Amino acid sequence: MYEYYIEYLFTERTCTFLFYIQSICLCECSFAFVTFTINRFFAIVYHTEQFFKTKKFMFICIANQWIVGGLVSLPFTFYVNSYCGVPQWLLVYTVIIAIIIPVLFTLSLNVAIYKYVHSSSLRIHPQMTTTAGGVIIRPKPTINRRDLYLLKHTVFMFSMFIIGWTPIFSLVALDYSGNVSPLVYALLQVLSVISVFICMCDLFWCNQNLRRYIKNKICAF
Repeated sequence: MYEYYIEYLFTERTCTFLFYIQSICLCECSFAFVTFTINRFFAIVYHTEQFFKTKKFMFICIANQWIVGGLVSLPFTFYVNSYCGVPQWLLVYTVIIAIIIPVLFTLSLNVAIYKYVHSSSLRIHPQMTTTAGGVIIRPKPTINRRDLYLLKHTVFMFSMFIIGWTPIFSLVALDYSGNVSPLVYALLQVLSVISVFICMCDLFWCNQNLRRYIKNKICAF
């Protein structure tokens, strides 16, 4: 939009609305990852509750994701001036709501998931006891393969999110005067898209039911 339609789109009447929509879209990219983490959290921690596994709960999470994105983007409707000028603090605000808060929220939920899985593993596999000369020896609990897999998966997804989106958002907030080359912006945008693609591939690879379903459909042909 900035390169080809700036004289038509970013006018006095439309720039406020466009910045508001742009902020929502930017936030939804990171909020989608948070929504996924919330779904995974409830599905694992409250696995006995069937409601958290239904499409209704998924729809509620997605609807709340868009509602929150619209609410946190409201400052763009009040502080963008008539000449489409955006204060620098709004760009910093975007980094906070689109990167920092989702990162902290996602990290907290993933830590909670891991603690729950680890404690569940200890309940499922109780510590064995042996006796030697009448002395009871309790071996120290070690992390099992299930815990290790969950931890690696969580760290990988979390890292892809940070690596892909932090650079572009931070650059937009810091380069207020526009001194950085457009090529750098383009490369960082490609990096964010690659991170999303990697996360999607990772989710596909870890979803055995989805892989089995697609494999059966392909074999049916």
